[in-house]
Amino acid sequence: MAQRRLTLRKIKEILRLKWGLGLSARQVAASLRISHSTVGEYLKRAEQAGMDWAQVESMSEAAIAERLFPPQKANRRRAEPDWALIPQVRHLWENLPPGHQSRWSFPCRTLRRKEAAH
Repeated sequence: MAQRRLTLRKIKEILRLKWGLGLSARQVAASLRISHSTVGEYLKRAEQAGMDWAQVESMSEAAIAERLFPPQKANRRRAEPDWALIPQVRHLWENLPPGHQSRWSFPCRTLRRKEAAH
């Protein structure tokens, strides 16, 4: 299960306690009542973003969020479906004889055979 992101106020406080006051990750975790691995995760993100306390101190929460959580690129493992074929498959499925409409694979196979023949 995915973890919820901490509030930006708390993230900024992690960075302040660690970089501004020089506390250890465990001390930061204890003072904020979060796990030390969570502290480490946010510190790692900030370091990878090339941030330091001097920058963070003057940044808005929105700017911090932009740097720490850049938009993720789409991960496409599968090929994009041919959306133009969907209405044809649906038409085939809707026109199946009674009692066969629960078989969605039939019109899909039929359409594939039809395309392969062309």
